[in-house]
Amino acid sequence: MLKKFLSFSTIKVVGLALSVLYVFYLGKLLQPEDLGVYYLSITLLTFLMAVSRLGFDNYVLKQVSIYYRDGDFEAIVNLLSNVRFKILIMSLVLSLLALSFQDVIEFYFFDGKELKEKYYYIIGSLFFYNMSYIYSESCKASGFLNFSIVLPSLLFPLINVTVLFLGVLLGFNVYDVVFISILISTVLMFVVSSIYYYMRVISSVKSLFFTYRKYNIDRRQLVSFYFIAISNFIFATIDTIVLGALSSNSDVGIYNVILRFALPFSITLIAISSIYSSKFAIMNSNSDRLGVKRLYKKLTRVSFYIGIIYFVIIIFFGNELLLFFGEQYSAGFIPLIIIAFGNFILLATGPSAIVLMMCGYEGMYKNLLLVSGCFNIAVSILFVSYYGLLGAAISTMLSLVFKNIVSYFLVYKCVKDE
Repeated sequence: MLKKFLSFSTIKVVGLALSVLYVFYLGKLLQPEDLGVYYLSITLLTFLMAVSRLGFDNYVLKQVSIYYRDGDFEAIVNLLSNVRFKILIMSLVLSLLALSFQDVIEFYFFDGKELKEKYYYIIGSLFFYNMSYIYSESCKASGFLNFSIVLPSLLFPLINVTVLFLGVLLGFNVYDVVFISILISTVLMFVVSSIYYYMRVISSVKSLFFTYRKYNIDRRQLVSFYFIAISNFIFATIDTIVLGALSSNSDVGIYNVILRFALPFSITLIAISSIYSSKFAIMNSNSDRLGVKRLYKKLTRVSFYIGIIYFVIIIFFGNELLLFFGEQYSAGFIPLIIIAFGNFILLATGPSAIVLMMCGYEGMYKNLLLVSGCFNIAVSILFVSYYGLLGAAISTMLSLVFKNIVSYFLVYKCVKDE
């Protein structure tokens, strides 16, 4: 466990450092308002991804884990071919809709700021970003854990930093370059991830010929994963959306810098979940509920202690970290502490979400997320309208505490010893 965790976490930490470097560089080159528009653009792309991916990310993670264990590589290839076609169609439909309503989106979402060709770079990234994410989940399910995070954690920020640096060096407009880098990064991620995964799968069998057949998808399970994906999007972005609607773009820029310093919390949980998600799925398929419960308790204990360390660091050094970006970002210190507490609860309750999804309780987790999502929207609108940046932090903290404490008790209710 320690070896996998350290390996995974090292890649994540390096990726985080690149991401922070990129944000730091942007913070120096752009005003908070322009930085806010950039993050609102990322939020729009994230929303389109959540809708067009159709919940296939968690579905692929669960199914490929079982197929790879059983050596059924043809089922993997056929599943991914089916998924790729459906996501392509959905991505095209949503792209056309987003282009049709460009003026409306710019007026309401970006405070009337025209993006022009930058908007096309965002929309053009949709399919490539979706599929690189699907292949990343496939790698995770097949045991290629390090590569599964190299793409989103290292390659994506590295390409962004490189494109931005070259663009500035060559005299291009910084504001244009940051959007161009999104499209370049997602296309390269798609190409590299698809080639890598299929080469690894094909190398696992003697024959290069697969019998392509229609893949029957468990639609009930997929619907649950779809609603989970949409609800996770709400949790991840509703604060940014409400800030953009009820506050200023500057607040959005400062808030998203704050979120970067809270990333170590989520990175730890992502690392734990990524390492053990396939194991939970396999244990469940073997009806080993006792093993699931014991492993969950062990992982929760580890994440709890790591969460305490992170939270103490934020309390004592958070303000100094924010000052690296400039004096105007110091206004985010109290919101950073509040968000850090919510993320501490996220770690203290362990990988409850992945246990519920991998062990057949995705329907129950979906219902929890729907309720939590409604709660999140309500408190975000309430607190942001009165307290702006501070209100966004409070609403995020309350939502994290509510969702994760409930999911923690659901695990112990559902995963009983047999």
